[in-house]
Amino acid sequence: ALLLCITIAFASTEHTLTHGAQEYENRYWTVLTLVLSIVVTTAKDSPVSLPSLPMTWRVLLCALMAFGVHLWNRSAHRRRLQTKPFAGMRNFSRHFSDTARASARRKAAEIDIQLHVIDHRVVSSFFRAFFEMTAVINAERQIIATVRDCTPEELNYLLPNIELGLVLYKVKDHRWRRVDCRTQLLRLLFEQRLSDMNVTTRAAALLALHHLRLSAHPRAESWVRAVVKKTREEELTRLKALVDSRGKYHSLHRLMFVEVKSESVREDILNHITGQARIRQAHRALNTRRSRRERRAWRKILSDVSVS
Repeated sequence: ALLLCITIAFASTEHTLTHGAQEYENRYWTVLTLVLSIVVTTAKDSPVSLPSLPMTWRVLLCALMAFGVHLWNRSAHRRRLQTKPFAGMRNFSRHFSDTARASARRKAAEIDIQLHVIDHRVVSSFFRAFFEMTAVINAERQIIATVRDCTPEELNYLLPNIELGLVLYKVKDHRWRRVDCRTQLLRLLFEQRLSDMNVTTRAAALLALHHLRLSAHPRAESWVRAVVKKTREEELTRLKALVDSRGKYHSLHRLMFVEVKSESVREDILNHITGQARIRQAHRALNTRRSRRERRAWRKILSDVSVS
């Protein structure tokens, strides 16, 4: 009965705060495993009941099973975030000077060092916030400072070459300490430095925000709108293609019609996309110099591959 109540309570609150971040789902699976293991090891009619085992050992066994599921879930989520979607893109590096590439690689290494301070493989960020809060906040501030100090060229090389989704996920807002590191980092990327980003970097930032989940921050939807509306004409076409080019379910369609909950934000974004499409159609109809320069085939390949 308790297992059923936990499952129903979690499933029925899908659009509330309990599903706002990965941590809540991790805690759900951990608690569910703990309760299930207790039931399985203590019920008299269970095929794996351990009545002869002392209560202390049974409690320890159940706790270890729950902790194992907790670690597995964290590891699986980390693997999903450890992506550099455009780092291996052909001819990506040739647009940057040797000096900018070398400097951006040093800053990427510095961010990776600070990320290892925050992201412990065994101890979750929730517990580290209690015991090592000062070290965690200092590391998060160092990441923000590193991104802030980048030149536009360094920024456009850096962001697609780091695990940006993992960085955004691990940098937190510590409300009980009134330290909003995640908000500072997101504002830096999507407000202060947005105009410095090229199309590839904007697509990488948009995908990282999508992986983070828009529900992780109350202003996330407005930042998605800012990225799209800041991008125009052929660059907007390329941005849409890049977001859809990863071959996974984190597509532009899902972002617009599933993740974005606000009707006004969605309508604003779609109106901008429609307006830019009409501008491009007008250039083609008038056979302007720009339309002749951009005249090339755009194809989107849809594939349904199954094992049947």
